[in-house]
Amino acid sequence: MAHIKIISAGAGSGKTYRLTEELSALLAEGLVKPSGLIATTFTKKAAAELRERVRVKLLREGFSRAANELDNALIGTVHGLGVKLLRRFAYEAGVSPQVDIIPDGDQQRLFNLSLAASLDIDFIEEMSLLCDKLGLGSASEPYNWRGEVLRLVDLIRANDLDDAAVIKSRDRSWETLAELLPDRVQHQGYFDQLKDHLEQTADALENNEADGTRKTLSIAAKMRKASQEIKRRGFLPWPELAGLLKAGVGAKSRELVETLNGLIDEHTTLPQF
Repeated sequence: MAHIKIISAGAGSGKTYRLTEELSALLAEGLVKPSGLIATTFTKKAAAELRERVRVKLLREGFSRAANELDNALIGTVHGLGVKLLRRFAYEAGVSPQVDIIPDGDQQRLFNLSLAASLDIDFIEEMSLLCDKLGLGSASEPYNWRGEVLRLVDLIRANDLDDAAVIKSRDRSWETLAELLPDRVQHQGYFDQLKDHLEQTADALENNEADGTRKTLSIAAKMRKASQEIKRRGFLPWPELAGLLKAGVGAKSRELVETLNGLIDEHTTLPQF
């Protein structure tokens, strides 16, 4: 006969004490054998404490045999017990008896391998390009979008969501974000036009005799660099565009950048954005 006992209680409420009493009584009365006992906790420390408390109580009450056989009981964390059970019943489960818990550092690597087997190369390249356009990550450390996918998968599993619930959540997330964005506007050749305006505005700032401040000249240099970036990549990441808006020029050059600033503002209306 199987005895299943589930203890659900908050921190500090006496779970370990209650479990100790329950397990000791079952072993002392001979209702279960130590080798047939399974008890799980969240940490290795808690599991070791539970095992030791049960052993001490059995010894105090004169059940030395049960106390000595307690090493045969399965007391540990969920992962630890899972590994022990798979090793014990490896043949029945059709797996190798050499089973180990995946280290935290390897979890992302193995997940990435699974993604690579599930997604085609075009999709992966598209995701990487989108990350570049939104300015996520950096040249030295690309944005780990695969880590975000793993985080979402963990949340989906933890909340036991089915496909319909995931799709509903996705759609609701987009609807909430879309409310904050302006209406979309079709703008043909946006970045080509932006590249030309950057060059023209940089020329105007550098040739403005009324304003030769270092700040204004520095912004003009950034505009030329941004123009070259568009020429090389065909786009300019959003943070760099926003940075051009925030970089204010001198008072005597503000009129020269109004048209460019207006064009940069239109970026959030692009369907691609």
